[in-house]
Amino acid sequence: LDDYRDREDPLTFFVFGTLLYLPTDWLWRILRSASVEESAAGVSTLPDAIGALEDAQFWPSWWLTSTSGLRRRVEPDVFLSYDACDVIVEAKRHDGQQMQYPAQLARELAAYFQTRGVGKPVYLLAVGGMHGADPQATQLLRQAVSDELAALLSSTPVFAPSPRIEVVPWVRVLRAVRAMLDTEALSREHRAILDDVAAVFRLHGIVDSQPTWLFDLAKSISDHRLGAVDWARLPWRAAVPARPARKGSSEHWWRKAADLRPIDERAQRLFERLAGERR
Repeated sequence: LDDYRDREDPLTFFVFGTLLYLPTDWLWRILRSASVEESAAGVSTLPDAIGALEDAQFWPSWWLTSTSGLRRRVEPDVFLSYDACDVIVEAKRHDGQQMQYPAQLARELAAYFQTRGVGKPVYLLAVGGMHGADPQATQLLRQAVSDELAALLSSTPVFAPSPRIEVVPWVRVLRAVRAMLDTEALSREHRAILDDVAAVFRLHGIVDSQPTWLFDLAKSISDHRLGAVDWARLPWRAAVPARPARKGSSEHWWRKAADLRPIDERAQRLFERLAGERR
């Protein structure tokens, strides 16, 4: 089971394969909202509407012919063909590790153009495998892939429109799935499908570790007496280290927790008051 969890192919197949049971545009909506630029700027460079899904393939086999005539087989993880565009997915197992390589992504794009020709816009989604998940890292990856692609297609007529490369961390796919679960009016069947996708992420150890802001936590308990609070039912957005102060120490655990963000003065005063009531 540990080997299974650490492989990218089962993760890719069960996430994308399960999402394909949803209405045609739902997978695209999730990927669009999970892209780095959408998350950073709130405005995605990916189109809203791309039409019906015409074809979906896992690990399609394409051939790339080099300028010297050498043929090489190329295998992206997922290929999605919509009415308005084509989508290539290259997935890597982990976020936060540099596993996406411009040369591989360029070969997949070059093989796509040689196999399917030039026509619809094409988007290449690098899912997982990026050490830095931010717009700057995305732009550096785009430039590197563009340079590699230009060399591979030097003997091929200029293609248009230019391919678009987007970075999509796995954790943001999970976040988009959860947002859909929380905000959409879902049928029982659609909710079950999204719940299954969330379970796949849990199985593979992918969690959304959003920080808990202590002022938000303070607001959630400010109307309760500490002795009556059911701590397990509080709306925690992430695990907060429950590190008690050492006996006789004036240091409180939240002042020592390195993984917590700074809190404002109102939250600090409230927590100090609550800590005093507990003693």
